[in-house]
Amino acid sequence: MRTTMRASSWKAAVLSILASGTILIVGCGPGEAKVPAKPAQTAEIKGWSNSQIAAVEKAIREKDSRLPARVRGLVRYLRGLEVNVTVGPGQEFQNTEEALTALRNVTAKLEGWCEQSLTREKGDSDQDRAELQTILDETKEVLVGVNAGKPGGP
Repeated sequence: MRTTMRASSWKAAVLSILASGTILIVGCGPGEAKVPAKPAQTAEIKGWSNSQIAAVEKAIREKDSRLPARVRGLVRYLRGLEVNVTVGPGQEFQNTEEALTALRNVTAKLEGWCEQSLTREKGDSDQDRAELQTILDETKEVLVGVNAGKPGGP
């Protein structure tokens, strides 16, 4: 009988915690989104791209054990960048689709490098890091020729 009492008190405690958590989550509901006053322009987006790539290059130089995670972060960033690619001044591609294809190709190569990193037994070798640097160099070349932000913007 005593075991039953303990089990039911335990269940009651868990249920009250879950109920409190649910109330807090529901009470937090969607607030007002803070929309920037002006859309990001090509120079700002390219600056963010450069800082993302610089972080991965630093991890390569320092032989950071979290290198695959840093590359995955860059991949997520590049996927998000796709929605900002436009045709306009400074773009070296013929049209938006060509720019997107180039961006997707380097993103796929970065993802492939990450997938291979999962099968490595003792971490990244110098050869693995050199291969990643080559992909990063190609990514930088693509980003230099991409216009991003407001169509026709700077």
